[in-house]
Amino acid sequence: KSISRYEPGGLLGRGASAAPLSATHRTDIGNAERLIAHHGRDIRYCAPRAQWLVWDGTRWQPDAGNGVTQRAMDTVGRTYREAAGIDDPDERARLAKHALFSERAERLKAMVWVAGSLPGVGVQPDDLDQDRHLVNLKNGTLDLRTLELREHQRQDLITRIAPVAYHPEARCPAWEKFLDDVFDGDAAMIRYLQRAAGLAHVRKVDRAL
Repeated sequence: KSISRYEPGGLLGRGASAAPLSATHRTDIGNAERLIAHHGRDIRYCAPRAQWLVWDGTRWQPDAGNGVTQRAMDTVGRTYREAAGIDDPDERARLAKHALFSERAERLKAMVWVAGSLPGVGVQPDDLDQDRHLVNLKNGTLDLRTLELREHQRQDLITRIAPVAYHPEARCPAWEKFLDDVFDGDAAMIRYLQRAAGLAHVRKVDRAL
């Protein structure tokens, strides 16, 4: 009977709810569902590493600053606002009482703990930084297969970023003149050296990240 209140593929299946949150149980599971409904796009949990990841707009970063707990606290605040919008006074009072109870540290911890097990939230280590042809940069993500620079995207599951911006039209006249002088205009040798230098730099950046 409880399950029948949810639309197919609803609150749990999509990671963000299209169903009214008032249908959510006033329990730790219900709180976790609320957390994911409000903030599910920006948090992921990696169980093998016992680590939360938070989307910062450019990449998924390990949550070293209680970002998920802060989102849980925000979820409680939203629950108060949700209660304020309920017409039935008894139901409004019950949900407000539940929100007050949810402010306890143990309930916030339980909300976060349960949320890590909800569908669509968990990731595996092998899911992260999987596409080696994607280079994450300050001004976007560069696809080395097409040399297309596009916006940072959550679904890429990238945790690394190089601290430089990509400018396809950028030139380096001093370096080019140096190569031309040293190799006496040998275009094939110059192209080879440029490629070798670029690969060495990429590997150095990769190790640093």
